[in-house]
Amino acid sequence: MRADGAASMRLVDQARARAGAAARLVVVAGAGAGKSALLDGLAARWSDDGRSVRRLAGRRLESDRPGWALDTVLDPDQVERLSEGHLAAERSALDRLREITGEGGVLLVDDAQWLDPCSLRLIAGAAERQAAVVLAARPSARADLAGLVGFLGDEGRMVTLAPLGVDEVAHLTEEVTGRRPDAALVTSLLARSAGIPGWVVRLLADGHDPDRATATPPLDPAGPLVAQVRTELEQLPHAARRVVVALGVIGVAGDGLLAEVVDLPPLQVAAATDQASAAGLVRPGSGELVGVVAEALAVIVPPPERHHLQTRLAEAAEGGSAAAKAAVVARLIADGATGAATARLLVAAAEEVAELDPEVASSWLVRAVELGADPASLALRRAELLAEQGDLGTALRLAAPIAAAEGRRCPAALVVTAAALVGRGLWARAAERYAALVDSGAPGHALLAVPLLVAGGRLEQAHEVDEAARAALPQPLPLPDEVLARCAEGMLASIHCPGEALDALLEAVELAEADPPSLLLPDSPHALAALVASASGDLVVARQLARRAVEAAVGGAALATRHRLLEAWMAMRAGGWAAAQEVLGDVAPSSRRDQLVSVALDAALARRTGDVGRLTAAWDRAQAMLLGWHPELGLLEPVGELAVAAARLGQWERMAAVARELGALLDRLGRPPLWDLLLRWYGLQAAIAADDGPAAVRRAEDIARIEPASRRLASLGGVARVWAASLEGRTDSGALRWAASELQALNLAWEGSRLLGAGAIRTTDPTETRALLEQARGLRDELGTTAPGALADVSALSEREAQVAEGVADGLTYKEIGERLYISPKTVEHHVARIRQKLGASTRAEMLAALRTSE
Repeated sequence: MRADGAASMRLVDQARARAGAAARLVVVAGAGAGKSALLDGLAARWSDDGRSVRRLAGRRLESDRPGWALDTVLDPDQVERLSEGHLAAERSALDRLREITGEGGVLLVDDAQWLDPCSLRLIAGAAERQAAVVLAARPSARADLAGLVGFLGDEGRMVTLAPLGVDEVAHLTEEVTGRRPDAALVTSLLARSAGIPGWVVRLLADGHDPDRATATPPLDPAGPLVAQVRTELEQLPHAARRVVVALGVIGVAGDGLLAEVVDLPPLQVAAATDQASAAGLVRPGSGELVGVVAEALAVIVPPPERHHLQTRLAEAAEGGSAAAKAAVVARLIADGATGAATARLLVAAAEEVAELDPEVASSWLVRAVELGADPASLALRRAELLAEQGDLGTALRLAAPIAAAEGRRCPAALVVTAAALVGRGLWARAAERYAALVDSGAPGHALLAVPLLVAGGRLEQAHEVDEAARAALPQPLPLPDEVLARCAEGMLASIHCPGEALDALLEAVELAEADPPSLLLPDSPHALAALVASASGDLVVARQLARRAVEAAVGGAALATRHRLLEAWMAMRAGGWAAAQEVLGDVAPSSRRDQLVSVALDAALARRTGDVGRLTAAWDRAQAMLLGWHPELGLLEPVGELAVAAARLGQWERMAAVARELGALLDRLGRPPLWDLLLRWYGLQAAIAADDGPAAVRRAEDIARIEPASRRLASLGGVARVWAASLEGRTDSGALRWAASELQALNLAWEGSRLLGAGAIRTTDPTETRALLEQARGLRDELGTTAPGALADVSALSEREAQVAEGVADGLTYKEIGERLYISPKTVEHHVARIRQKLGASTRAEMLAALRTSE
């Protein structure tokens, strides 16, 4: 049955209409599609109309017996004479066929593809004499059958039965089971049966339980479904059987690949696939096995034959396209294929996808090694792919022994080892390995050493490597080497000619985006340019550069976290705390460099929101990271922020040695203004955080003596002096307003608000105090950020009292609370007294306990 009664009757009526009064029709469909059910319906309709209906069918095992298919319409003697080849018997048989189709009679012929030539010839003769013949057959390449199909199906008298759709499968399931199926069952049946009614019915009969709609029970090797597939398989021609079995092992494959696996010409493969489709084993037109057939073949095909076909598939795919390799590899891995051929294909396919998906490529190489590929021969490629994914630890373990043994004879091993060392903060060792590439076959790669050497204070060596590498390179430089050359030029200029540094680095950025380097980079042009832009006082450009690096995926996965943290850092400095916090919550840095930036960012956000507990936790983590730290310019800002955090927590002595190392680094570089000003600015912030007025005055004077590397920073010396003076009680309202506006122009609104707040609480004129606090609040509002929400149930407290209570719970001093809220310490003291009264606390300890109990 094709579908439910109503649907079947509609199909019968449509077929009857096409057959017309002459009752001549051809029905073409694969096995199990419902041809016989349609003939049953037509027979019933014509019988109801009083027409005589006779039926016969071709039989597979009798297809070589002349006339035997006609045994239901001829006398046994006539059939016997036909089988003996008597010409007179054929004339007699033809007359009999004309007789039974005369006066409204109809002859229904099923499975015409199995008719012997004699029977088919007689039916064709009757049809040519206008007999009423309805013929049902599978698609077939038989020439004699094709002629009859063409003749009977002329003028639109042909019906092709398409696979069932969702609604039809649902109707058929309800008819078979007597229950309305749910959507999950229908979906499962449709997927497994390919919409072929015969398979739907068999699946339901074989245990596809309607009450367990989502279950797909494993096929019983001795069950009827497997037996049915085995029977259909055995009845196929040899070539078609080979194709079906191969499809069961290798899945869908292009004709060319499939032809290589089964060792047949492509045309023969196409014909064999058509035969399998006619048998109901392959989805019509797709070349894909019917789902339940694929399940059965997993049971039927013996392991040795499966392994042989998998090996043939791997060998055939090795010379195919990248897409073909990837599809075949996915199939072989899913099926647990083994052997040397599969290992070779995994290696070849990994190379094809390495640029687009290094993670997948790396996993394929690991699998190749498991299947017997030589680990040593794949170690370097695995290291490169792992480094590109950001797994620098494993990459270093694989590449370092090769680099040590081969040295400059293996530039790739040196590049991977150096990049991994940079991630661990060992920039000097990394620079040595990059520098060794000057005399290798890749002298341009030696330019990667220059930014590292500059950042580490080895300026003379940086110049030597730069000159040697350029001398060994052709002119004009190849584009990838041009990117590295501009990066080297920019970092050198940041020491000697800071005005030219950003231009050179921005040129490297444009070149890198136009033609992204395939080389594993220790740092990107975008990151270097962002650091120089930030040191030059242009946080907007710095943040944009980091954003471009993220969007363009410069450096791939290896630098993805680096760029996101850098963007978050610039956002934090400019007041984008929410954006910075979002990134901080998303990333999981693995390299030591990224971990240090991450913890410094955490400390910076904690300090800016007044969260002393969070600040303390960040500082505790940072101390372990700073052990054995090698100073470099690229981490000057994060380490500077940690120095301020240490000062704020009264632990400057734990940071003093690091600060001296940074000072010594800049001494070796000749105190370049671009970086010296940045370091001294953080020194000033540390003195302010420690409330050390004399130290702040000294550091402000140091800042004022530096010739700014950028016009944007021209006012920073004056700002520093104003801030330092305010710490010692020497406040000038006009100077404070000017200094705050200068900081605001540098996108340092938070620093400006702090400066005004600090000055306000030290100003003796109440009018000026209120004016300064108002301006400070304006800058704070401009940031669009607020301090952390209240920690306690403060329903009994006013809004201001709740804010003060929060500061008390955070462990802030009255002065610090006043600076956060832009009120005087004395006002904070009055608020605390009222809070204690409302909470019924006689001491500060009781008040803290009450606040924390209500958190």
